[in-house]
Parts: sequence; structure tokens; C-alpha cells
Amino acid sequence: MKALALILLLLIPLRISAAELPVGQWNGSYTFADDDSLWVKYRVERVESGETSELQITMLVAGVEIPFQQIQLNDSQLTFRMDPGEEVSCTLFMDEDGVYRGECLSTTSPDSEQKIMLFMRPPQTDEVDAEQPDTSEGMDEGDGEEEESEDSNEDQAAADQPT
Repeated sequence: MKALALILLLLIPLRISAAELPVGQWNGSYTFADDDSLWVKYRVERVESGETSELQITMLVAGVEIPFQQIQLNDSQLTFRMDPGEEVSCTLFMDEDGVYRGECLSTTSPDSEQKIMLFMRPPQTDEVDAEQPDTSEGMDEGDGEEEESEDSNEDQAAADQPT
């Protein structure tokens, strides 16, 4: 009985830490319904307010900052809304490498064929695939522009698509 209680106590911190996103700059892609992809950056921050903290995520794409709204993180599922021209509702799932992949659907016509596919890779660590290009230059300046060629962006975005 004591062993079972000890195991349960050890599992509680694991469950809590699984519901945390690493703060920092994430990299990824934004794929339109017509399969055109753009490299994007995500700024993940925790904003302290009294005794609570709030998760804030901003996507930087083609020099434009798009804040995420109504962010919810439950175990390995990340949901939020954003407005890249039309409000969409997004659901992403974390894989075994800590990478989030999923889709965004229009909030006005969710049954539409139009989907946006998102890919979010956490800040680079030793455990993350070393082949991922470092797109961190320019993040602090807020320009969101990439220095890589368009062809290499499309090739990498295609390789990052879920199979």
C-alpha cells in the first residue's frame, strides 16, 4: 500500500510537467490549404500576474505577429484561436519528440475543406533533431523574415508534414 502511494506521488509531478510548454523561441511551419508552406517562429512566454501565470504564444510569419487567444494546454493537446485573416480554431497534438502538429479550421465554417496545418518544434536542445535549421536570427528584432532560400523552406516544410 505504501509503495502504491509512493508511485502515485511520483507520477503527479510528471503529469504537471507534461502540461508545460518550454518558454522561448519555437520554430515550425504554416501550411495553407493549397499546400504552400511558410517557415514561422513562435514566441512562447509565461506572464506572471500575482500568484498565477498565463501562457502567451505569438506566431511570427512574413514579418507579421499573430497572437494566439484562448490557449489551453491539456496533457499533450494544445488548443487556441488565432486570426491570420480569418479567425480559426486550432488543435495540435504533441508527439514523442515534444513537437506539436495539428490543424486549424475556420470558426465560421468548420466543415470547410480549407485547413491550415501547423507544426511547432520546441527550442533546440540536445534531444531535438540537429538537422532542423536555426531560424532564430531576427527574432528579437521582430522582423520575422527568414534568410533561407524559398526552395529549402518548402523542402523542409514538406519533410515536416505528418505522414
